[in-house]
Amino acid sequence: MKEKSSPSHKLQSIIWFSLSLVMVAVGIIIIIPILGIYGICWTITAVLMASYHGYNIFSKKRIFIWEPLQTDEDKADS
Repeated sequence: MKEKSSPSHKLQSIIWFSLSLVMVAVGIIIIIPILGIYGICWTITAVLMASYHGYNIFSKKRIFIWEPLQTDEDKADS
């Protein structure tokens, strides 16, 4: 069975990657100076999110947190 990557998964990763980069920037510029340790936790979480989604965008081998649902079309192809 060949692995498929749905375009919607890649689009979701692109959107979340972009938002994660914004969260990293906000964390470094605003949240860390104001909230200290909470800001560091915020920024680390945003970096982890950006790393996960960046890997899914730029790598041929994708990481899934859950199994993608198979549609009837996918079942017919396999």
